[in-house]
Amino acid sequence: MEHARRSMNSSKRAGSLPRQASTLGMVCCLTCLSALWTLSSASAQDEPAEPTVPDDVAENHFLDGLHWQVMASGFYLFNSNLVAGPYNNLDYPYTGYMGFGLNFAGGDLNYTGEKFGITIGLRFGSGAAQLSALDPIRQAFVSWMPHRKLTLDFGWFDTIYGAEVVDEWQNPTFTRGALYFLQQPFNHLGVRISATFTDWLALKLLVVNEEVGVGTIGGSSIDKNATPAFGMRLDFSPIDAVKIELGYLTGASGLNGNRAWGQFFDLILSARIRRFTLILNANTTLDPPVGSDRRSHGGALSGDMQLHEHWRIGARVEYLYGTVSLSEAKDPDLATFAAVVRYIPVQYLVISLEPRFELSPQELFFTRSSTTDPSTGDRVANGKTYFGLVLGVSAYIGN
Repeated sequence: MEHARRSMNSSKRAGSLPRQASTLGMVCCLTCLSALWTLSSASAQDEPAEPTVPDDVAENHFLDGLHWQVMASGFYLFNSNLVAGPYNNLDYPYTGYMGFGLNFAGGDLNYTGEKFGITIGLRFGSGAAQLSALDPIRQAFVSWMPHRKLTLDFGWFDTIYGAEVVDEWQNPTFTRGALYFLQQPFNHLGVRISATFTDWLALKLLVVNEEVGVGTIGGSSIDKNATPAFGMRLDFSPIDAVKIELGYLTGASGLNGNRAWGQFFDLILSARIRRFTLILNANTTLDPPVGSDRRSHGGALSGDMQLHEHWRIGARVEYLYGTVSLSEAKDPDLATFAAVVRYIPVQYLVISLEPRFELSPQELFFTRSSTTDPSTGDRVANGKTYFGLVLGVSAYIGN
């Protein structure tokens, strides 16, 4: 935020009279000055005095840099397989179990000064443990701005990858996709550098704790690996309505004494035309050839349209595939589809009705006929399809 600055300018004028001026001229000048002084004094007495601004208010507008938000998000899920608890063995989505739930409640606080800032975000609820390895802390970092176009963040912050975010009212659909949960990181612990070159070109760099590999890149984790991961994202807007985001992350995979590094690629293409937004998001994760040479790929196409001041619709279709070789089906072949109708009766309140369908050649979903593994006590998934209907309510307010 720019701070208000006040300045006062004054000018002085001086003149001299010729030494040859007559006494009568000097008397006339003095008389005129005396008359002007008397008039100005009388006028000043008639006008109300200008209020005095305290120095601490004039010089330190602290509240100008303070931003906050509080929110709550609840849901009801009807699972057509009629099973209690999670409907799959993949530990997603936030709205992944039958019945009522409060996936998130919390708030965010940010202060941005001229050269530094601090951000703290908290999330409680049934989805908090999935969202953050430091739950209930969603974000906590300090910022240093050595230049108006350069920012350095230190701490625990949201990821720079992927098209979907944690606050669902900012996404085309209420529920997040499998691509978001299984093939994209949620957050990072380390350093983030953001540089803005022009209105259409920006760059982000990461040095973070991260293990990069198939089956490990998705979700929230704090890797204790001694070798940091390095990432970047380049934002490019060739025209106002189109944005291209290219992301890359590389880090030790845990194989071959941390000398084998995995690779993660992220592509986002977005276009906004009047009331319609279209987003394409694609990911690829590659394990190093040492050991497994596994790979996973995924893509999602989503859109959102505002029909009326109080109504919006959105949809998402996605497909994930790769080398299906991990235990607990953490690297599945999977297709999902979701569509939503949103009603906004008042500002900051969003009511969503969303059907969701999922299909896989693998047995990923629990059904009423699912059995229990006697050695672990865990249920065994035996379904290849899933259909659910979600009623979601989100409320948020802030500045």
